[in-house]
Amino acid sequence: MSNFFGAISKFDYWLWICAIVGLVFVVVQPSYWLGWVFLNMFLYQLIAILIIIPHELGHAIATRFVGMKVIKIIIGSGRTLFTLQLLGILWEIKRFPTGGMTLISVKSTHFYRLKIFLITLCGPLSNFLLIFIALQLPQKVILNNPLGIYLYPGIIFYMVNTTMIVINLFPDYKYVDNIKIPSDGLQLLTLPFLSKQEIAQRVALSYVLDGLDWEHRGNYQQAIESFSEAILKNPTCVQAYQRLGNAYQAISDYQKAVDNFNQAIKLEPQNATSYFFRGFAYYHWQKIDSTKLQNVIEDISQAIHIEPKIEFFYYIRGASYSYIGDEVQAIEDFTKVIKLNSSTNSYYNRGVIYYQQNSYQNALEDFDRAINIDNKNISAYYGRGNVKYELQDKSGAFQDYDKAKSLSSSETIIPKDEHGFYARGIACVRLRDKIGAMKNFQIAEALCLEHGNAKLLQQIREEVKKISDGY
Repeated sequence: MSNFFGAISKFDYWLWICAIVGLVFVVVQPSYWLGWVFLNMFLYQLIAILIIIPHELGHAIATRFVGMKVIKIIIGSGRTLFTLQLLGILWEIKRFPTGGMTLISVKSTHFYRLKIFLITLCGPLSNFLLIFIALQLPQKVILNNPLGIYLYPGIIFYMVNTTMIVINLFPDYKYVDNIKIPSDGLQLLTLPFLSKQEIAQRVALSYVLDGLDWEHRGNYQQAIESFSEAILKNPTCVQAYQRLGNAYQAISDYQKAVDNFNQAIKLEPQNATSYFFRGFAYYHWQKIDSTKLQNVIEDISQAIHIEPKIEFFYYIRGASYSYIGDEVQAIEDFTKVIKLNSSTNSYYNRGVIYYQQNSYQNALEDFDRAINIDNKNISAYYGRGNVKYELQDKSGAFQDYDKAKSLSSSETIIPKDEHGFYARGIACVRLRDKIGAMKNFQIAEALCLEHGNAKLLQQIREEVKKISDGY
């Protein structure tokens, strides 16, 4: 039910840095040419952002002309800042104002080639129209730099529109929620040669994109209907089975989720995403059936075999190994996560496994690294404090506890981090705050039950028993 027509590829964000550098140069040394170069680069970026709007409107107007429905126009990338209704169209404004797309309703294969040809063409055509209008104006006014400064908005205006036309007409693929979509140029190039089966496949992908839109709004029932319709249109659409499985997982119907992932794997046995999605479904299923943990490990291992450089695969498998108490394998996976992305969270996660293993020196080093990357990581401070306490550095431990407490007014433990609450509970015990300890252990226990973390759950219950026995 929806299709995608992109405006342009994302501009490099470093152009914004160029604007700042240019302003500094111009203020300090107005006659120096390099500052004006940077400012013209910034002006290019600004005009490009504004030109996205008529480009997308070109797609939207053509969509209505051929009797189809515009679902929404998306401006920018990243997380959504806000939405608004304008010209009878839903506009979704993203955090980074670079790039754009138009989602439309495609319910039928009837006159598909002609309709999509007109819709696709009208995006770049809007840029041709803008150039044509500018050419009707006096070129001395358009091409001259205003106020005698070294900014050239007219020349940049022509450059932006020309670049947008070239990029959009270049045959390529774009990705929307990991769904591969042909660019405007590839649409125009391939439309005359599409078979009926290929048209059905594209319509099916349109239903998939529509389902994803419903899923993002939290309407999983409507998403399921769209994904199911995609399968009816094209029973071999792997993406439809994948997304249908995810939608069933979201409403905790794990058996139907796995059934759809099974079908996706049957159609494409070497698709790592399908194995990961099925493993992730088992990961949630094991919260109510701990026997599914082995399924998680098997599926994520297969996904890693196919795609060995995706850090989240190792994270999920490492967490699953830690839940069943296989700390050696868990450390191996978190070490791989660190090699792929040495972030504060990757070091922190390996640190908590080392702590569980009583490998205190290794844990201390990882918590140190986590804090060096992010000195507001409360969980890492509590973890490091507990390690120092075990290493008989009680003064250092209490310093870390105090630091964590001082941060707690502005920062919080990640809500789903059972290890963080457990670490704070242990700290409370050592600070002789039994009420605080019990409160944190209760939160950690609930999270362990939710996540199926049997290993940590056992440790928590032992600590609770010590407090109850007056330890």
